Amino acid sequence: MAIARKCDRCGALYEPYKTKVSGLKALCYANGFVFAERNTEGLDASTESKCRDLCSDCFESLLAWLWEKKEAEDNVD
Repeated sequence: MAIARKCDRCGALYEPYKTKVSGLKALCYANGFVFAERNTEGLDASTESKCRDLCSDCFESLLAWLWEKKEAEDNVD
């Protein structure tokens, strides 16, 4: 039996996948994201209820947006 998921952005049904994410401190695989709250000590606190599932198209779109924004910030002098 396959596991089906529903994208929290577009509503599409999809099967679990892994996308290679580079550009971070360490290479990792991901297929969604979690909102994190930073506390005054700088530690991250996250909860499973803040987790968001994304289909592969929406995840690729998110990564493209993130890296485009980072590259623009890196090129500003």
